[in-house]
Amino acid sequence: MIQKINTHSVENILKLLDNEWLGDWQRSAVEHLLSNPKTIIQMPRQTGKTYSVALVASAYILAGGSVIVGMPTLGQSKGILFRQIAGMVEKLRGYIGSYMKPFIDTTTEKLYHNGAQLRAISVDNSAQKEGWSADLLIIDEAHRSERTILGITEPYLTQAKLKGTAKIILLGVGGHVRSLIEEMKQDTLTGYVPFRVTPDEIIADVPAYESVFEDFKRSLIPVDYEQHILCLPVGAGTRYLFPDIQIATDIDPNARAVYYIGIDVGEKNDETVVSVLRRAGEYIDLVDVYKTRGDFIDKDGGQAARIAEFIKKYPVRHQYITIETNFNSMLFQSLCTSHFRGMNGIHLTYPNKKALSDYMMTIVKKNKFRVSDSQYKRDLESLVFNIKVNGNWEWSHSDLYSSILMAISAMQEPIYF
Repeated sequence: MIQKINTHSVENILKLLDNEWLGDWQRSAVEHLLSNPKTIIQMPRQTGKTYSVALVASAYILAGGSVIVGMPTLGQSKGILFRQIAGMVEKLRGYIGSYMKPFIDTTTEKLYHNGAQLRAISVDNSAQKEGWSADLLIIDEAHRSERTILGITEPYLTQAKLKGTAKIILLGVGGHVRSLIEEMKQDTLTGYVPFRVTPDEIIADVPAYESVFEDFKRSLIPVDYEQHILCLPVGAGTRYLFPDIQIATDIDPNARAVYYIGIDVGEKNDETVVSVLRRAGEYIDLVDVYKTRGDFIDKDGGQAARIAEFIKKYPVRHQYITIETNFNSMLFQSLCTSHFRGMNGIHLTYPNKKALSDYMMTIVKKNKFRVSDSQYKRDLESLVFNIKVNGNWEWSHSDLYSSILMAISAMQEPIYF
């Protein structure tokens, strides 16, 4: 039987990790989710929602409970939240003894000597696992998930429900009306109790956050600010950009394949994303994606060297490589000077982004655009847009999507379907 977990036990873990709450809102979120069997936690970016839930999950594991992290794709499930929980338990092992060393230790599954379990599961890895059970189910990125993920993951809570110890946490920001997080908020019969923190509440607690949110307001388009900072459902009239992306199958071996590379440059500490498109016959496929962090000014050429090493895996002509130069041109210059002399740089403006987006939407509608990985599929299918009063479009931000547009712009000749 899992030991009782309360806010005091979670705060003890916080102290052992030599950390403290960012503000009272984090403690309130933990109190809320510990007090309700089904909770929805919505907090702005960079305000500690993942860390708060990881603390609770760590408390479950230390108490002998089992935790499942669910997301749309397995790559996401074993990502930041899973690693943060596992990392916390590993750090705490120095205080509580070697029995917390996992005897099964993989990137998706950790089994501990006290009987606790930490596992990752996803929609694209949904086959029922014999013997799996959980006391705590966390659906991260619930604003990008659909209700089907609960049908896949909730059965693992059956034994905990019988014991009265089952708990479900939906974690995220604002979502589309069809997203899991918004559907559960609207369907009051499901029993989910929402907890939403606003920027005003955070600023009232820690005034230094005012400049943080001002930076977000300047850098994000309104629809992204409302969704990711205000945690509001995306507004009326907002639609999915790509509601149904095709998964690629093996291409015709007799078809001549041409590769195109697009690079979206991360500002400051954001990721720089490189996408590889392959045109073979009548299809355009997203076949690979590379992400790297580093000094975005690239003074020493280190980031350029890593990107070049990735690109050189593909037989691509230099003129079929395009990089976005909105924030700076240093990475472009480094790549062009040392690696790909014929590559192109483009400043992404509203008119050319709209033209490239229109072209990609045409490809998708004709079922000629495909992806090689289910994570790319769901990332693109979660993108939304709306049309403002003046007729201009607003797109939700996506580094992946921007890098794909760069690759599309690298296609020199028109393609007709």
